[in-house]
Amino acid sequence: MTHEEIDDLLVRPHDFWFDAKQASAKISALRSDPKPGVVDVISSEILSGNILLGSRDSAQLAARLAATCGEAKVVLTVRAQKPMARSVYQQYVKRGGRLKIEEFLRFAPEPGYFWFDPATLEFHKVAEAYAAYFGRENVMVLPQELLISNRPQYLRLMFDYVGLEESVAEHELAKAPASSISPPLSGAPLLRIANSIGQSPFNPRSRSRIAPLGKLIERVGYRWTLGEAKAKQRADAALDAELSNRFGKSNAILQRFCPVDLKKLRYEMDD
Repeated sequence: MTHEEIDDLLVRPHDFWFDAKQASAKISALRSDPKPGVVDVISSEILSGNILLGSRDSAQLAARLAATCGEAKVVLTVRAQKPMARSVYQQYVKRGGRLKIEEFLRFAPEPGYFWFDPATLEFHKVAEAYAAYFGRENVMVLPQELLISNRPQYLRLMFDYVGLEESVAEHELAKAPASSISPPLSGAPLLRIANSIGQSPFNPRSRSRIAPLGKLIERVGYRWTLGEAKAKQRADAALDAELSNRFGKSNAILQRFCPVDLKKLRYEMDD
C-alpha cells in the first residue's frame, strides 16, 4: 500500500465515518497468498500521527490498525530524541514554517489548536499502546541509528522477528535513493523568508505576484551550506535547553522492547 492509500483507508477518515469492517476487507483483499519468504507489510510514517501537530492521532491509529489487521507483528522505528526533534524542525521549515528553532520548541498554541509537543518523543507510550493491542511479544523497537551503523544487523533482527530466513549480506542490500531530504539548518533563514511568500502546506495561499521570487529563494536555501556547523551548534543549544534530562525514564521502558542497547547508541537513559 502506498502512503496515499494508507492515508485514504486508515488515517484520513473522521472517527464518525471510519468503517473498520470495510477497511479490514480491503486489507484482506490485498494480502498475498501464503508462501515461504513472503510477509505482507503495512508501513508508513503517517501511521505514527502528525508530529508537527503533536501526534494527537497516534493512539487512534494504533486502535484502527488493531481493528483492521487482526494478529500482526509490529516493528516501531525510533530515533534519539534530540536529533529527532531537530529533524522535525527541519521538516517544519520544509513544509512552510517561519519560526526559528527556539520559537518552534517553545510555541504554545491557543486552546483548541495543536502544535509539536516534545512529550510525543516519549516513545515508550507508543510501544505500550501497540503492546496492549497486539501483545508485548509482538512489538519490537528498532533504532534508526542501528540501520545507519550496522544495516545487516538491523535487517537480521527484523527478519528473525518475522520469521524470514533471507540473507542480509551487505552486497545483497539494495539501497533506495534518499527521499524527503531535510534542508540544511544554515539555509533555514532563507527558507523562512521563502515561506512568507510562496505556497506550502502551512501557507496554502501564496502571494502570487512574487511567488517566483519565493521559489528562487527556496532553491538557494536548499543549497546554502555556508555556516552549517554554526547553525547546528545553535540548534543543539536550543535542543539542550528544552529537552535535556527529559527522556531517560521513557527510554528505560522503551529498552524492554528493543533488542539492542539504546544507551550505546547515545539515547538518554535512567539507570
